[in-house]
Amino acid sequence: GGVASSPAVARFPSLGNGLGAPHRLGRALLLQPTQDLGLALALNAFTPLRLCRAVLPSMLARDAGAIVNVSSTAAFAPVAGMSYYAASKAALAAAHDALRGELSKSGVHLLLVYPGPIRTALGNACEARYQPDLGTRLQRWGEADVLADRTLAAVDRRARHLVYPALYDAARRFPGLTRRATEALAPSVRAPAGAPKG
Repeated sequence: GGVASSPAVARFPSLGNGLGAPHRLGRALLLQPTQDLGLALALNAFTPLRLCRAVLPSMLARDAGAIVNVSSTAAFAPVAGMSYYAASKAALAAAHDALRGELSKSGVHLLLVYPGPIRTALGNACEARYQPDLGTRLQRWGEADVLADRTLAAVDRRARHLVYPALYDAARRFPGLTRRATEALAPSVRAPAGAPKG
């Protein structure tokens, strides 16, 4: 039922899945309601997979089409305050890679996009939840229009992954080093007003 049975969705020649919610970012695990984990997974992992299921039958019938799933650099380089978000984006990335294997003999192309910090309302809202320390000063921000252009170009050349800003691709390729650097340099989450200290 729902989106999976919609004939309009089923005819799409391509699908782009990119969702996010600023109120889910920049909060310590113990300050987030437990139900927010289910909401993050529903928004960032389950909904994109349902949309994939909706469009794939017609794409496979035509042996053509493109699916772009937007994960996050938080999937492979999570920082403090992003536990639920990082878990949901990592879930999408893992499912995407499994799906690529299932479709490897078809004409359907899959692209997984890993945006880092992007100057949008979502990015700005997230940034405001962190202390202005060394971790935030070292971050490199991208622009939404550049990300869009690079995503379209990546679809055209049938790339498998896109990391933007490109600096963060090193983090994906060297996960052990990334974990150590993230732990040492991760920005500190601001404590909300009235939150207990210590």
